[in-house]
Amino acid sequence: MDISDISYRMLREIQRKEESSPRLSKLEDDFYNVLHEYLDELNKRCQEESTPQKKILLNDEIQNIVKIIRTIYESREKKIVLAAMSQARGGHPDLQYLTATEKQLFESLLHQLRDARERQLEGKHGQKERVETQHEEPQPPPDTIDKTDDGNTAQPLVLITKTLPEFIGTDKKRYAVRKDDVITLPEDMAETLIKRKAAKRILPLDDTSSEEAET
Repeated sequence: MDISDISYRMLREIQRKEESSPRLSKLEDDFYNVLHEYLDELNKRCQEESTPQKKILLNDEIQNIVKIIRTIYESREKKIVLAAMSQARGGHPDLQYLTATEKQLFESLLHQLRDARERQLEGKHGQKERVETQHEEPQPPPDTIDKTDDGNTAQPLVLITKTLPEFIGTDKKRYAVRKDDVITLPEDMAETLIKRKAAKRILPLDDTSSEEAET
């Protein structure tokens, strides 16, 4: 894909397709890389522009394109998450238009979903771990396991089931979530939204969310 192929009209058409169809539209593997080059070029032009009015127009164009790109990515991200959930449950989602990096995301999600299902629905992983630990070196204390780089426990991935008014979370961050968004949240916030029927847990699964997923 060449940078000359990018235009506002082309991006709007991709956005329309992604928002109106449950299937992924076809994109070149280097789609996002070329978009970054395109935006870099627009930003350079904006910085070099001496006419104030043209500078404002260019800046508005850049902001609009960034919003379109985000919408395209988030639409595809949601479809990828749902496709991984479908395949983990034995379905056969249409994967023909995944880009190379999207395939990596899909495979990673699928692996985590299948692993969680085995551990919590079938108990396989736990049995395997008990056998392996007989031959392993002593493990660190439980409170040092499964941490992110900043020392916090890994946050749950949830699917938002209803659009909510903007709110401040327990982590002091501002949130504006819409129905069908797929996001990570602190555990206490995720639990609150799940109890209010405003979200469904995707990862990690717990006993309650596993039962909901099967109903």
